[in-house]
Amino acid sequence: MKSGLLDALTKETENGVRNAIAQAIGSIAKHELADRKWSELLEFIQNLCCQGVANQRELGLYTLSIIAEVAGEEFKPYLKPFI
Repeated sequence: MKSGLLDALTKETENGVRNAIAQAIGSIAKHELADRKWSELLEFIQNLCCQGVANQRELGLYTLSIIAEVAGEEFKPYLKPFI
């Protein structure tokens, strides 16, 4: 299910649906990152942020901002690679 959300996020073209998917990812991340799970999420975001395609970078940064907002405390241990 989690990897399906990540795929859906990159394939969705409707902004409202994409935003809802990013919010769902943030909610799941709050629980998964607290248990040190879902390392795939971190790789996914890092890959998006490093893409040469502007809309992919924007999507990565947007998702990162949602995760920081929803799961900031849980995400703190993972910030170093992003800085």
